[in-house]
Amino acid sequence: MKNKSILLFWLFLFMTKITSAQDINATIRSKDTVSVDLRILDLRDKLTIRTLVFMNTNSIEIGNNQNGKEVSLQPNSVAKFGVGVNYKWFGLNVGVFSLPTKGSERNTQQIQYDIQANIYSRNFVFDAHWGHYIGVRPEKLNGFPALENVDVHTLFRPDIRFRSFGASAYYLFRAHKYSYRSAFVHNSRQIKSGGTFLIGATTSIFKAEGDSALIGWYADDYFSDKDAKIIKVQNYGISGGYAYMFVFRKYFYTTLSVTAGPMIRMQSVESDFFDKKDKKIGEAVSAQIRFAIGYNGEKFFAGFSTVIDNIAFPQSDNIKISHKVQNLKIYFGRRFSFGE
Repeated sequence: MKNKSILLFWLFLFMTKITSAQDINATIRSKDTVSVDLRILDLRDKLTIRTLVFMNTNSIEIGNNQNGKEVSLQPNSVAKFGVGVNYKWFGLNVGVFSLPTKGSERNTQQIQYDIQANIYSRNFVFDAHWGHYIGVRPEKLNGFPALENVDVHTLFRPDIRFRSFGASAYYLFRAHKYSYRSAFVHNSRQIKSGGTFLIGATTSIFKAEGDSALIGWYADDYFSDKDAKIIKVQNYGISGGYAYMFVFRKYFYTTLSVTAGPMIRMQSVESDFFDKKDKKIGEAVSAQIRFAIGYNGEKFFAGFSTVIDNIAFPQSDNIKISHKVQNLKIYFGRRFSFGE
């Protein structure tokens, strides 16, 4: 009887210990909002402040599949220093001043307006960008004999105007195993490696307009639509892919997300040549890449990230056109708890 009493006593203590441990664990989860399998730590209740250097690029590429010639038109890419803040649902990054550029680029007059917006919730991701640029320069000019003795900086086109708008929205199937916010906003921290499939929709509206032909005189012999001076393109489609984050040494991470899908294209090309205006409805293909690498600690975080959107729409006569938007960031920041 005595042995049974001792056994019941130790069994009671053992069950009490288990119950206490469960209660403590539940309290920790409630306080720090950790997902059930302890993969993602929610830090939206902390004030996140960052400094960053960022640069946005917006370009249109026109290529010939038969001869391999390609011309890229884009505004000068200007790096900016800025500050950012996130708290709960609100987030904002603001450019404070532009960093010095090369002397050749300072001599080209241009106007740039660029806005990018991102919303990263637990299960949904939304990106949007709008840009208006006046003045572009040609790139990828290797292989054009007419340019062998020409300074390419003299080819700057102050008359060409770009306008673009793009948006995409995705649903994450396994949001409890992968967090975009951990890598791109830093108001959460992914503790274990994991990934998810995602699916969504994307749209793009782009217009390039010049006072004369968009393609310069140096490429007249290589493109069928060499006289086009206005190109308007609207694309609407669906997209899907996979995202994965690899977490190592507890606080370091790298993540890659790739999505792609078909689109419907509505396009018009205008020219002064015989007052030609050509309208088409066809197909296009979208692709988006998100990459980030960095450190996401208890209070501090730092790293590099980029988001690339590319839409390709083939034309007749083996001509291809693609529109590319890219955002690059280098950042350093800290999270604050109120009362610290």
